[in-house]
Amino acid sequence: MVWKLTVPAVGNRESSVAVWAQNGRVVVEGCDPSSAIGSVVPIAWKDSASVIWDCQIRDGKSVGILAFNHRQVTIEQRVLSANNSVDVLIGQG
Repeated sequence: MVWKLTVPAVGNRESSVAVWAQNGRVVVEGCDPSSAIGSVVPIAWKDSASVIWDCQIRDGKSVGILAFNHRQVTIEQRVLSANNSVDVLIGQG
């Protein structure tokens, strides 16, 4: 669980992200993640079942929330703003 943190992505590659959810259940609550480099919160792999609750997901150079490969994602009470491409992108499942 990630709770009440401001998480800016750092690095110099487009694959750099603020929160990476992979394999298992990830809960991101009350956080302020951002990424001027790539996607803010990518969620991947078959066993991910993630919850994003009461977060401000912003300033993504690419996508705010990216979910792919048959993931279960619950997004509630969130603010998505100023993401360059789209706020939420769901692909392959």
